[in-house]
Amino acid sequence: MNPAAGEQGSSNAPESGEPLRGSTDVRTSGSHGPECAAPEGPGSSGAPVVGAGGTIWARDYSLSDAKTWLVRRPKLLGLVAVYVVYFLLLDAPLWRGPGPYNDHTSPRYGQTCPATFFGNRIIVYEDNLNIGEAVAWWRGTFELPFRRLDTALFEGRILNAYPPMMTLIAAAVVPFCAEGVPQVLLAVLLGLPLPGLAYGVMLKRTRRVWMAVVLALALVCGTSVLPVLRWALRSSQVYHVNHVLAVVGQLVMLAEFFGRRRVGVMGVGLMLAAWSRQLTAFYAIPVIWAAWRGAEVPSGARVSSRRARMAQAAAVCAVVGGVPAALNTLKFNRPWDFGYRYLYEGVESEQADCARIGIFSPAFIPRNAYALNLGFPKLKREYHGWRLVTNFQGTGIWWTSPLLLYLLPAFRMIVMDAASRVWLAAAALVVVGILMYHTTGMFHQGHHRFSTDFVPVLFALLAPRWDAAGRPWLVCVFALCGIGWFVSLP
Repeated sequence: MNPAAGEQGSSNAPESGEPLRGSTDVRTSGSHGPECAAPEGPGSSGAPVVGAGGTIWARDYSLSDAKTWLVRRPKLLGLVAVYVVYFLLLDAPLWRGPGPYNDHTSPRYGQTCPATFFGNRIIVYEDNLNIGEAVAWWRGTFELPFRRLDTALFEGRILNAYPPMMTLIAAAVVPFCAEGVPQVLLAVLLGLPLPGLAYGVMLKRTRRVWMAVVLALALVCGTSVLPVLRWALRSSQVYHVNHVLAVVGQLVMLAEFFGRRRVGVMGVGLMLAAWSRQLTAFYAIPVIWAAWRGAEVPSGARVSSRRARMAQAAAVCAVVGGVPAALNTLKFNRPWDFGYRYLYEGVESEQADCARIGIFSPAFIPRNAYALNLGFPKLKREYHGWRLVTNFQGTGIWWTSPLLLYLLPAFRMIVMDAASRVWLAAAALVVVGILMYHTTGMFHQGHHRFSTDFVPVLFALLAPRWDAAGRPWLVCVFALCGIGWFVSLP
């Protein structure tokens, strides 16, 4: 026996029988009593080391220990469950290799886009207009190289009319990646944060972890968020990428609003949303309200003054509105002109009437209201029989995401709560803008992509009501119905 080893063993042996910190569980037997006997059972093997204080059993942590550690942390276990189910249902590539240019208006249509980032495809102008604009910025201009689908033609210049969030992100990357953005970066920005943020919001709004898991999956996989995210990862088109960025922004705002209500964090979410989808700028209303009211904190806790919070909110709103206004002025000569009416300049399109009627008009409400609320599929007769065809203008949210039907009985409870009432009013303004817009978004395959501008807010408002419902199994059934519908879409 080595006396030095024995002394070291007795000095490190814990008196309470708890394991030492690190990767080894150390237990003693002998003079310390039967409660410190040699470990038994699966994963408890280890070699005895005899010291002055008795026998020390040393063993490495096994997989069963990791499972036990995880089970004792139900919130973390719920997060893991959300991500596991999410990745099983996503059905979209997080890593894309070389492929053809899909835009038929591109001179390089059908040619293979080279993969130049460790075998990962580079997303370029033919894939996403905002990336083309970011490349143009580095060349000292706003003009795009050639006219392609959904580009604006203004005073002989070809310009991008879509919001600038993705352009700002791409501008930080394109100089280093062959004038493009690696597709894996889009996957990290779009695909990874969504389920975690959704789970975090639902966890703040419910009392039970399993309910937060169900509602987070219902939001991400049981609404139009799932097909929009799929198309964003598959095609990288500007429409779907902007929708997902706006959803991420909404979830950041909601998580902070129903938590510590830090104006700066909510401002980041507002920028993500409003610089991706302009109508979500109405969510500045809850940010201002939160700055005025402040957060509920324990007595004695340090909190910023109302004047400081309102100053932060004013700065956030100035930046959120000022950056797009400056870009609009530089491109279209007017801060309020986003350039959408120039998308149809010289183009024959069903939406070209917006140049005559306007981008927003009450004349579009009947068509848009039907597509958003009902939008039933149609039966089409073919040579081999009848086939169910999804509505071209959009599919109704109430029967594809039946959990939203609970808004009707829960409406009174929502409006009685001041914080929920503010969010509901902001979401209502977003819906009014969508109903008056000159297009429904079109090309919807069993979903309505514009609904992603307000559905996350409705889920956050309804979550406490679902959690308090007398029949939780019915909530699960409705959630599974929505998930089943959207997972089955191509």
